[in-house]
Amino acid sequence: MAITTLSTNAIGDDAITTAKVADDAVTNAKIGAGAVTNTEVNASAAIASSKLGTIGTDKMPSGSIIQTLSMTLTGASSAQGNSYTDTGLTLDITPISTSSKVLVTGFVNVAENYFRSYIIVVRDSTTLAVGDSASNRPQVYSATAATNGWDTYDISPIPINILDSPNTTSQVTYKIQYKDYQGTLNSSSAIAYINRSHSDRDNAYYDPRTVSVLTVQEIAG
Repeated sequence: MAITTLSTNAIGDDAITTAKVADDAVTNAKIGAGAVTNTEVNASAAIASSKLGTIGTDKMPSGSIIQTLSMTLTGASSAQGNSYTDTGLTLDITPISTSSKVLVTGFVNVAENYFRSYIIVVRDSTTLAVGDSASNRPQVYSATAATNGWDTYDISPIPINILDSPNTTSQVTYKIQYKDYQGTLNSSSAIAYINRSHSDRDNAYYDPRTVSVLTVQEIAG
């Protein structure tokens, strides 16, 4: 018996139902690219995680956190002189894109034996976020509070929060630096401290040892 070939025009829109299609009749090769859209996917459809793949960091939307690095400084230190000294809070990060931002957060516990101390935040050799120039006044990120008579016992926690634009895909280094406000000008040799007071009495009630924290996060631009 001769087999009659039917053209697609001869097949009614509702002539072929799902009951007439064998389970293995439609292969991937028969499904055109883009044929299955969001409207064809049931809202409750369970898609295995193995089918989802990995979203590249370069495809993440603006504001996404790409990487996070953090450190806690538990040791104590001191510094004298006119130049800023590293606190020990230092982190290296390599951005994946020149459009990325770097969020620098944390806190540093600072003390001194005379009046107040200053801190700055630096990226490599660049000082970030200081006050506007105003004649001879020092430009710093922040300073400890002067308490008149209690300087040798005080420890001041200073919060860190800066959104930086390094504009590079090379490694950059963020660090916190500190100094006493008078440096060598004070006849009593002014000293600044990290994670301890000046008096640093050895007893169970006073002059605690503290921690300081630095965190850097790359944010997609």
